[in-house]
Amino acid sequence: VINFIFYISTNLRGNCMSDKYELKKITKEQIKEAWDILWPGRDHYYISDMTYPEKGFDPDIFKKYKATYWGLYDDGLLIASNSGHKTSEKYYRGRGVWVHENYRREKLSQIMWKAVADQGRCEGCEWLWCLPRQPTFNHVIEFGFKRVSDWMPFHFGINAYALYDLKV
Repeated sequence: VINFIFYISTNLRGNCMSDKYELKKITKEQIKEAWDILWPGRDHYYISDMTYPEKGFDPDIFKKYKATYWGLYDDGLLIASNSGHKTSEKYYRGRGVWVHENYRREKLSQIMWKAVADQGRCEGCEWLWCLPRQPTFNHVIEFGFKRVSDWMPFHFGINAYALYDLKV
């Protein structure tokens, strides 16, 4: 297990922060804590059979690929999470980004997207894709994703596909 300890020196308002956060790979049981908040009352599928760019489904994804789960901790408290997995040899999907309500507006989602993007690169992918909800779409744009579809109704609101180039 690779752990990263780092300091965030400023938040969106430029204020100094002395909090130390630890980013580490976690298990699907550990990410369940965040996903129970993100998707209440839902059975969690720790890997998705959705594909891109086909925008279809591949039931064999579960046999072909394994997911990686990331958690960001503040003194043992899970404060942010994200996960990802391959959906084909060149495409990696990020899903389930979550930030604890007391830690929002500190750009922690950017840390979580970087962890997933780096993992996708390590697994040889060229593209990272996601399907974020409209109210939270700005955090993927800020990271560098481009919206590549129209808005559409989905399980938990209005969503659109977003794509990020892992080759840069």
